[in-house]
Amino acid sequence: MADNENQHLQAIARALNMLPEMLFEGTVESETTEAATSMRLWLQISDTQGRKRVLSVACQEAELCGYRE
Repeated sequence: MADNENQHLQAIARALNMLPEMLFEGTVESETTEAATSMRLWLQISDTQGRKRVLSVACQEAELCGYRE
């Protein structure tokens, strides 16, 4: 994993008050791969509006699966 990506994962883990390894505990390997791919893609989107569009689509999909905030 690139240093920049590793730093982002460490920052996420710190914000969640957990070890970085715990981000992947209990997940199936394919889920971990998909999560890592999602994170890499997210980090490539530098435009705020682009990130908002991605989050909007993700929220819509989660709601279809029963997620509610």
